[in-house]
Amino acid sequence: MKERAKFFVIQMGRMGDVVQSLPLLKRLRDEKFPCEITLLCIREPAQLLGSVVPVDRFVSIPYGYYKKLRSRENPSTGLRFLLEIAELRESYDLVINLTHDLLAASLCYNIRSRKKSGLVQDREGRVSLEGDWGKYLFSVATDRNNRAQNLINLVDIHIGMGGLRHQAMEKWLETGEEEEQSAEELLVEHGWKRRGKLVAFQMGANQPHRAWPVGHFARLGETLTDHPDVETVLLGAPGESGLGEEFLRKAPIPAVNLIGKSRVSELPAILTKCDLLVSNDTGTAHIAAAVGTRVLGLYFSTAFFGETAPFGGGHVVLQVETECTPCLKDRCQETWCRDYLCVEAVQASAKRMLFGRTEPLSEFPNLSIYESRFLSNGTLIYLPAAEKISERYQNAFLNRILWENALGLEHDEKFLAGFGAKLLALESFRSTMEAVRTEYASLSSHYHETLKTLYQAALAGNLPDAGKIGANGFTRNSLLRAFHRFEMMGLGGENPLEAHRELIQKHAKLNSMVNASLGILEAMASEDFPGDLPR
Repeated sequence: MKERAKFFVIQMGRMGDVVQSLPLLKRLRDEKFPCEITLLCIREPAQLLGSVVPVDRFVSIPYGYYKKLRSRENPSTGLRFLLEIAELRESYDLVINLTHDLLAASLCYNIRSRKKSGLVQDREGRVSLEGDWGKYLFSVATDRNNRAQNLINLVDIHIGMGGLRHQAMEKWLETGEEEEQSAEELLVEHGWKRRGKLVAFQMGANQPHRAWPVGHFARLGETLTDHPDVETVLLGAPGESGLGEEFLRKAPIPAVNLIGKSRVSELPAILTKCDLLVSNDTGTAHIAAAVGTRVLGLYFSTAFFGETAPFGGGHVVLQVETECTPCLKDRCQETWCRDYLCVEAVQASAKRMLFGRTEPLSEFPNLSIYESRFLSNGTLIYLPAAEKISERYQNAFLNRILWENALGLEHDEKFLAGFGAKLLALESFRSTMEAVRTEYASLSSHYHETLKTLYQAALAGNLPDAGKIGANGFTRNSLLRAFHRFEMMGLGGENPLEAHRELIQKHAKLNSMVNASLGILEAMASEDFPGDLPR
């Protein structure tokens, strides 16, 4: 009988983060069965999960308390308290840390496990990233330009961090018949007529700068309900009740107002009754995707579709694309980028999703429309829904192809034959390819010379300081520069010979990645593209 594997997953994020972790948990259960999965998470989102999630043991901590532990002047105090929890004192086959703070990183280090994935901080305070997918995630998350170059969904990154095969997934959060019946009764109680299509609006967001104006939602609702078979329902937490009141003042239409009138645990079943959710980048949007309800996502300011767009096929995202989006912590006092997300664009996209209209989409300044689909390698991608393909997306798509190779994903050759050929017809895309090819050729030369120097030093017995071996040759602010930095974390152990050997191994790995990417770029530029892309 196969021995049962034990997995420990650390996810101390809020609702949306937890929901985006569910496919990883499901894939762990499906691929590694029989296994035991323990999830450490914030208590509030755990209300949503209940018995429908493939987790054997929940260890939940109130958000306010975890935040307090994390912000202590002496983090070791919080660490010692958490390590008193019985489940954290056991041994595991794999610990996966999906949380970006140093308390979680210290936990990851201190939990006994044969293997770690994600951010780790040892007792001396040294921070490292374990696994290529974790390094890629932090390469993306720490720089605005790198975020704009990323087209790999956070859910797929999480699955990669678990060392699992990627797989197309729909309806990955289950709801029971009794829950759905209760949701229907709640909707009817608050005015749902069951005339036809039900469109949900999530107008709130965890921060005001991420929220589309209520007045815009009111105009959208008025337009959609011109159709006699469309009704609207307003969703939100009790603290967002003012948004519902403002909507009802501004929209001369009836609406089912459930803001603050349902529990978090009821939200998945309520969303199964909806034909469409129009939402800011929120946990509600991810719950809707998880139960199979189509989402029209509104993305601007700090929100960026490449990372956190809903996971599943057939969703649509409207992404504002300006020079300074997506922003990180430094952002405008006034969210002026939101002005580009006009009501007309949202109306047109909603009608296409509701009624299957096929007329070409209009183009709007600094706004792109993307629709999701799964590739043959099991990962998700968002593709332009209009004819125009922004230069930002062209660059990001090229990065996507190169990083698929670096992260061990098979290419979808049939897809590349179609969409790749469309891109190659654009002069701007060929210019981008040539610029990337030039940089990668320079990096290949740099890594080759560095490896030569390292081997010669080893033969001469004159080992250089590992920390002084830098990364030259980067001509652009690239994901690869950040990945190089994270790959070099943890070097410089007490044994100089061992550190030198590890330095050679890491440079050889990076050199191999760069050369493989060069091969792909050359194949794409050839007349017989796509053919069989090199690996």
